Amino acid sequence: MLGINDMSMWLSDPAHRDFVGSLAALFCVSWSAWIAFTDLQFNSRLFTVMALFACAWLLVAGSYYNPEEQRLSEPNERISDLDTDVASCLMTYIGGLLVLEVRNPKRQQAAGVSWLQSMALLLLLVVAVARAIPFSFGAREIFDKAGLSPHQAKVIVSVILALIGHISIAWGVRTMCRLSTLLIFLTILLFVESSDFYFLRLALSGEGSREPMPTLFVLWFAVGKIAFAISFGLIISNFERRKELLGTTPLLRARLPK
Repeated sequence: MLGINDMSMWLSDPAHRDFVGSLAALFCVSWSAWIAFTDLQFNSRLFTVMALFACAWLLVAGSYYNPEEQRLSEPNERISDLDTDVASCLMTYIGGLLVLEVRNPKRQQAAGVSWLQSMALLLLLVVAVARAIPFSFGAREIFDKAGLSPHQAKVIVSVILALIGHISIAWGVRTMCRLSTLLIFLTILLFVESSDFYFLRLALSGEGSREPMPTLFVLWFAVGKIAFAISFGLIISNFERRKELLGTTPLLRARLPK
């Protein structure tokens, strides 16, 4: 039977760690698509939510492919980091769609753009510009004064983007489920976010490039992603089923006698 020492030995290979990460992300893609196709065929907005959720996880899965080919000039930087930043931005707009879904229909005013969405788009622009333009023009001097390398600064932006995406999704689902379910979902989100902050701590301490990555962290990250995807999909699916039972979906309203 495979023991913890054997697993640690197996996960000490970067290729094996990438395999575990990609497998977890691909499960999240498949689960999200399955929820969309089986439960959300008659709700275009929620179908779009789960489709975007699947796209976000596909970006995360893609960040594990061909890691050596994705290396950039910076020692710890990978092209795939941009994939996860875009995925976090998608999470933010998924939350915005959920807010529209649960908005009180009696309120006629249009839903405004939340500050979370604006912040996510601004940070994404920062990431795009930082990758398109080399760190000249005095940027390195600014980082040196702050005691940060360009890689560490980008990790900070990525973690903030992930945090904004998770907050946006939590805000979107807050009225879609019971309080007990919401508390479980928030606990899972904290579990996932804690792994991001652990990675940030490693990057800021200069330990992020040391090999191998702890086995607990690899499993922690993979389990957290799967739990996040499953719980989110179930919340969306159950919300739509309750709407159908109450006869409040557009399709069922059309069938009800006037």
